[in-house]
Amino acid sequence: METRRLLLKEIDISDKVELFNILKDEDTTKYLSYDKLNNQREALEMIIKYMNPSYLESEYSIFLKKEKKMIGVIGFHTYNSNENSLMLEFILNKDYQNKGYMTEALKEIMDYGFNNLNLNKIKVALMEDNERCLNLIGKLGFKYESQMIEDFFDKGYHNVLYYSKYKED
Repeated sequence: METRRLLLKEIDISDKVELFNILKDEDTTKYLSYDKLNNQREALEMIIKYMNPSYLESEYSIFLKKEKKMIGVIGFHTYNSNENSLMLEFILNKDYQNKGYMTEALKEIMDYGFNNLNLNKIKVALMEDNERCLNLIGKLGFKYESQMIEDFFDKGYHNVLYYSKYKED
């Protein structure tokens, strides 16, 4: 997939060093369900998991086209056949946040999900204090659906908000 400034390509082993460089930073991984990465082996293990997805699941590296630099990851997981939906996950290197890159990447992958995968619904789960992402998904038309109080993650218990966007929205 391609946008004006970005290339979204299926993640592969060649992305190991860049993925580690993104996910080793505590500020960047603050709102993820898992801890920061400690070494490139953990990045490789994560990529191998991403390369063996379940039905309709996929993970993409986000590259700046001009610089050919990986700046983030975006993808779908947890297919729900009853809803014909997937959960959307995304992370961007903190040095590239607030520049419109994630908005651009999200619009592209949502278009892919609705028009190529023929999804009915795309969902997002966010920790309730992740204000930047809450603002971002609000701008993209996601609507609040529910809240999980004290949901457990590797980092402890957190309140998690669930948002959705439907194809017809």
